[in-house]
Amino acid sequence: MMRSNSKSILPTFSVRAAAKSYGKEAMILLLNRQGVNIKVTERMVQLIAGTFDHELMTLLLDRHREDIVITDKVVKAAAGNSRSGVEVMELLLNLQGDEVIITEEVSKAAAGNFESGVDIMELLLDRRGHDVMITEEVTKAAAGNSKSGIEVIELLLNRRGDEVMITEEVIKAAAGNPEIGVEVMELLLNRRGHDMMITEEVIKAAAGNSRSGVGVMELLLDLRGDVMITEEVVTAVIEAAANAGGLCY
Repeated sequence: MMRSNSKSILPTFSVRAAAKSYGKEAMILLLNRQGVNIKVTERMVQLIAGTFDHELMTLLLDRHREDIVITDKVVKAAAGNSRSGVEVMELLLNLQGDEVIITEEVSKAAAGNFESGVDIMELLLDRRGHDVMITEEVTKAAAGNSKSGIEVIELLLNRRGDEVMITEEVIKAAAGNPEIGVEVMELLLNRRGHDMMITEEVIKAAAGNSRSGVGVMELLLDLRGDVMITEEVVTAVIEAAANAGGLCY
C-alpha cells in the first residue's frame, strides 16, 4: 500500500521540486519520461511561464495541450519573466491568438519587468495594441521600474501619447525609483512637464528614497523653485537615512 501511494503522489511532487530547485533539465526529463503521469495545474504552468524559456513551455504544450488553459495568471507570469518573457509571450500569442487575455495586470507586469519590459510591452502593443489599456497603474509600474523604466515610459509616450496620464501616483513612483529616479523624473519633466504637479507627497517620496532621492530633490528644486519643504518632508529624509544606516549617534 505504501508503494502504491508513493507512486501516485510522486509525479506532482517531482514537477514542483524541479520547477523550484533543479531547473530546466529536470523539467525536460520529467515531461519526456514515459509512464510518468503528470497532473498539470495552473500553478505549474504559471511557474514555467514565469521562470523558464520558451523551449520548456513549448514542450509542456506539446505533451499536455489538452490539459492546459492559458489563464490571465499564466499570461501575467509570462509578462513578468525577466529573461525569456518575450519568447514565451510570443509563443502564447502564436498558439492561442485572441484567447490570450491582455488584462491590466498583464500590462503592469510587462511595464515593471526589469530586464525585458520594453521588449514585452512593444510586442503586446504590436500584436494586441487594441487590448492594451495604458492605465495609471501601468504607467506607475513603468515609472517605478528601476532598470528599464526609462525605455518603457518612452515607448508608451511615443506609441500612446496623450493616453499616458501623468498622475501624482506616477510622479511619486518616479521620485521613489531607487536606481534611476533622476533619469525617469527628467524624462517626465521634459516630455510632459506641463501636466505635472509637484506636490508634497511627491517630495516626500523623493525624500524617502535613500538611493537616488537627493538627485531627484535637487532636480525638482532647480526646476520648480516653489517646492514646499514641510516638516513631513524633513522627517522622511531623516527616516530614510536612519533606515539606510546613515545616521551616527
